[in-house]
Amino acid sequence: MHYLRVMLTSLVAILLLHGNFSFDLSPYPINRQNYIVDRQVVLKKIALIPFIWSQGITLAEAKVNPNDAFAGLVKARVELETASNTFLPKKNYKGMREYFLTSSNMEKYEENANVLLASKQLDAESKKDIGTIRRYGVGADVIIMYGGLKSEIGEENEAPDYSAVKKALKLTMNSLDEVIAICRSNGF
Repeated sequence: MHYLRVMLTSLVAILLLHGNFSFDLSPYPINRQNYIVDRQVVLKKIALIPFIWSQGITLAEAKVNPNDAFAGLVKARVELETASNTFLPKKNYKGMREYFLTSSNMEKYEENANVLLASKQLDAESKKDIGTIRRYGVGADVIIMYGGLKSEIGEENEAPDYSAVKKALKLTMNSLDEVIAICRSNGF
């Protein structure tokens, strides 16, 4: 996706510098309304685009603090516990679905986990143990089990299976407990 964005921006830069859609990037300067454009100028400006974007992306990602991300994981665990104690005994799947839609911590699990994995507070072994959806670990278990839970209580499923919902909720909580324990062992 990043490569596509860079290529599109490069194309836009060329279009803006040339003023029309005919590309003549010959090594000789082109005079466009008293503005001389040559191949070197265009290539230098295009080469700066990834650098400029990388600076903006880094600043945007730096806004989430690892301690806040860990607190989000703990709150997500509380959300799962609330769903288990409040909605599961009554078999209120619609209420559980709405609760998960309005509570944002569990929905932000992957974002929070990625912030923690990018932090320097976790050691390499802990990062490997947590993993991601691409690299298997207990973090991937959380994502997979929560996805199964949402699928089971989803609107498409007219008759959710109580035992499947209970099992998915329990496995999600257990996996999240492991992630939280790994983080706590690293000082969170």
